[in-house]
Amino acid sequence: MRRPPALDLVLTGLGLVMTVIVSDFIVEFGPHPIYVAYVVIHLGLSGALLFRSLLPRTSFVVTYGLLAALASLYYVSPVNLGVTPMLLCAPLSLAVVTRRLKSPAWGVSALLIGIVASFFSPVRPGGEWPNIGSGAITAHILILVIVYLWASARKRAEQEHQAELAAQAASYESLLRVRETQAAAREREKIAREVHDIVAHSLTVVQVQASTALALDRPDQMKEALTQISASSKAALGEVRSLVSLLRTRASEPQLEPPSGNLDRVHAMIADAERTGITIDAEVPDRNALARWQESWPAMTSLTVLRVLQEALTNVVKHAGTGARARVRITTDEEFCTIDVTNTIKPSGAESDPASAGGGFGLIGLRERLHLIEGDFTAGPENLASIFRRGLGSGA
Repeated sequence: MRRPPALDLVLTGLGLVMTVIVSDFIVEFGPHPIYVAYVVIHLGLSGALLFRSLLPRTSFVVTYGLLAALASLYYVSPVNLGVTPMLLCAPLSLAVVTRRLKSPAWGVSALLIGIVASFFSPVRPGGEWPNIGSGAITAHILILVIVYLWASARKRAEQEHQAELAAQAASYESLLRVRETQAAAREREKIAREVHDIVAHSLTVVQVQASTALALDRPDQMKEALTQISASSKAALGEVRSLVSLLRTRASEPQLEPPSGNLDRVHAMIADAERTGITIDAEVPDRNALARWQESWPAMTSLTVLRVLQEALTNVVKHAGTGARARVRITTDEEFCTIDVTNTIKPSGAESDPASAGGGFGLIGLRERLHLIEGDFTAGPENLASIFRRGLGSGA
């Protein structure tokens, strides 16, 4: 069982002290039944004070029942027992049932019973103080009303506070669910970008290389084309395997690093595209410069360079066709890195336009990538260009 509050322990102690004081009747005049009953009632009221917060209903019934017995005892007693402070047990019990119990009927009932009972006060008028009876009754009723109003106000304040806390908790849960949904959507977009960039580029290159191999008559040329197909598919499978391993990692297991960009692959990507029959005029840094970029740039920036170049070359292979020419230019200054890719297109019109090819998600993915690192992206019939800050922005 819970421990009674400190206030109830103090009130119980005061009640026991009062019980000891009234026990003087028995010591001085003997164990008369009236005196014994008087002491027992005081002892019972003290016990009710101890449990008034833990068991408010039970304490209320016991308190009011004992006070009724005390009133009856006053009327049958041949002597004036005096005004006992234990009469304050009524407003103390009223405060608890009004404030702690959900139903307001308990507080209203306790107030009305206390007011009615006050008119049958055990304080007997007359004797040496003829006006003490009416004054005590008025004071008791006034105390009951004040306690009821105070307890009701505290209850309303606590209910409003609880309602405010509940509303805040509901708002927080709603915001948390929204953020979880947004986080899940961002993860899906991230996975979609990685899968598209890995699979679409590799399959496009493999498809073109396979078509070239089928058109070749010389066994040595066919072998070379198949070797290129094998190398491209092996590289693609390695990236897919790395991505799947990352997705399958459990929270309790060591976390794998997300796919990172190795800028040393820039020249290899251009060479793979050229093997499909595309002529590329490349203006890109040498391997030493790319290695310095790799060391000084954040991983997301390096990966963005590779994905932008990969998507651009995929579109060149897909839409320009064998025999086309393309220009790839990658430059950087103190703040920006710029990737510019242009190529000739087939004379078939819109279907060859990399910016308007229906059903594709590559350019959408590039816009999303560059947005994450505060970059700019343009694509159209004339060129595909990406400009972004290297080592700056949210992607840094």
